[in-house]
Order: sequence, then structure tokens, then C-alpha cells
Amino acid sequence: MIAVGPQADADVGAVYVLLVDPDTNIVADQAIARPGPDGYRFLFPAAPAGRYQIAAGSDLDNDFFICDAGEACGAYLTIDQPLTLDLDSDRADIEISIEYLVAIPTPSAVRTSTGKALPRQP
Repeated sequence: MIAVGPQADADVGAVYVLLVDPDTNIVADQAIARPGPDGYRFLFPAAPAGRYQIAAGSDLDNDFFICDAGEACGAYLTIDQPLTLDLDSDRADIEISIEYLVAIPTPSAVRTSTGKALPRQP
């Protein structure tokens, strides 16, 4: 699997890639991807077969949540429409675009926002 952005040579630092159970929103496994010549590569060698969504993001404030405002974030297929995959064998065709989340909230949005941050494993 490869996580790439619009420019494959861009570097957002460490990216946490999460396998998320779509029914419970619980993180089943995590990989840490670092930039390389072919983008960010990640593996889940011990993940059990199952149905998952894949999310990826940075944790710049080190609060163990990815995809906070101002952090890089992405998902397969998109962050707004994550695709649930049946993973029962190795896959090499999954690419995730990651971009920084920039939001300028209004005072009412701050009070009602639930956010999209996902917990990563320590």
C-alpha cells in the first residue's frame, strides 16, 4: 500500500495509517509511514482479515489523535467518502491522498463541532 499526495516528493513527517472497523470505529491496527523515494509506504502484516476503512494522518500536537485541525489527513477513497474494504489478502493497489485540514470556524461552529479526529495507538 502507498499513501501519496498530489506531489509524491512532499514530506509531512510521520503519517499514522489506521485500519478502522467501520461498524465500531475502533482502530484494529496501525502502521507508521515515513517519506521515501516512492512516497509513504505502509504495511499491516499482523492484521486479521476483515472489513476495514483506512485513514491516515499526522499527529503534530502528539495528542494521540490524527486528523485534528491543521494536521495532514486522508482516507481511502476520500476523507468525506471512506470506502469499506474486505481485506483478506495482500493488496498493493491502495493509494491515499493526504492534505492539511485547514478550517476557520465561526463561534457557533466551535460549540457544535464534533470533529473528525481519530485516536491512534500510543
